[in-house]
Amino acid sequence: MRTPISKRLRFSIFARDQFTCAYCGKSPPEVKLVVDHIIPVIEEGTNDEFNLVTSCEDCNQGKGKHPLPNGENINDQKRRYQEMLERIDIAELAEKAIKNQLALRQNVCDYYCGVTGKSTILNTSLSALCNLVNEFGIESILYWIDIAVGKLGASEYCSNHIRYICGIAKNERDKI
Repeated sequence: MRTPISKRLRFSIFARDQFTCAYCGKSPPEVKLVVDHIIPVIEEGTNDEFNLVTSCEDCNQGKGKHPLPNGENINDQKRRYQEMLERIDIAELAEKAIKNQLALRQNVCDYYCGVTGKSTILNTSLSALCNLVNEFGIESILYWIDIAVGKLGASEYCSNHIRYICGIAKNERDKI
């Protein structure tokens, strides 16, 4: 059964293909564009964006339910393959950044808990410290934790430690 292509996906395919027929190179207003299945639906082609291409009505109707022979539209296939590889690279970089951020959060949490003897830190406090790490670096924040705990005491509320550390950060910003 044919699943309709959403308007959002249709527009995304048109934009990706620069509003140009992948087969003949024509674009509006010369032609009306449609989205074509590279592997036809009748051959179990899906609505996956890698199976969809911008086509003018004439090319789409001429092609009909038949797949294109191998080798036709090769530049479009190469471009889509390259885009897919780039997306994979971006996804891998994002995954690595997320893992690094989680490791940073864990390190800051472990350090704070180790210095204060507490078993946990409020998530909002941990987020505030990690934001400061991004601005001032890990060494500064760990040092400022030591200063705050030394000044206020390990048994003080976490929120008071964070306020003290934020005060140090403000003073550092004011120096600039």
